[in-house]
Amino acid sequence: MRWLMALANYLWHPLFVPMYGWFLVTYVQPYRFDTRFMLIQGLILFIVLVLSPLILFPVLRQLKVVDSIDLKTAKQRKWPLMIQCLLWVIALKILGQTSGVTPLYYFYLGALVSTVLALLASMRSYKASLHQMGITGLAVFAFGLSWHMDLRILTPLLILSVAVGWVASARLWSQAHSSQELWLGGFFGALPQVVLFFYWL
Repeated sequence: MRWLMALANYLWHPLFVPMYGWFLVTYVQPYRFDTRFMLIQGLILFIVLVLSPLILFPVLRQLKVVDSIDLKTAKQRKWPLMIQCLLWVIALKILGQTSGVTPLYYFYLGALVSTVLALLASMRSYKASLHQMGITGLAVFAFGLSWHMDLRILTPLLILSVAVGWVASARLWSQAHSSQELWLGGFFGALPQVVLFFYWL
C-alpha cells in the first residue's frame, strides 16, 4: 500500500501535468502537425514548465523561501505559485505563436487560472491541494477534448478518472492534506476548464 500511494504522489505530481496534457492532445490529434514540429514544441514546453521549476527550486530553498518540495504551508506556496504563473504565461505565448489557439492552449490557460486561484488562496492562508488541482483539471480537459473531437478516448478517460481518486487517497493517506484542501484543489482545477469549454467546445 505504501508504494502505491507514493507512486501516485510522484506519477501525478503537478509539475508533470502540463506534459500529460500535451501528450493527450498529441495522442488525439497525431496528424495536425508534423512529428518534428510536435517534438520540438514538446521539448520547449518541457523546459519551460518542468525543468525551469526544478532548476529554480534550489534557489528558493537557498533563499529560505521554501524548506521542502512539499510546500507544506500556505506561506511557502506564494513564490513558487507566482513563478509558475509566469511560466504558464510564457508557455501560452509559445503556443500562441507556434500552433495558434488550440485545445492545448485552452488547457494551459485554464491551468494558469487555477494557479492564480491557488495563489490567491495561499495569500489568505488557505492551502489547496496542488496535486488534486492538477489531476482534476487534466481529467476535466480530457472529457472536453473527447467531446470536442467526437472521439471515444476511453483508455485515457478511464486512467484519469481512476487517477483522480487515487491521488486524493494518496494525499489523505500521506496526511499531506485534509479533505477540505482536496475539495478546494479539485474545485480550483475543474472550474476554469469547465468555464473555458464555452469558448472552445
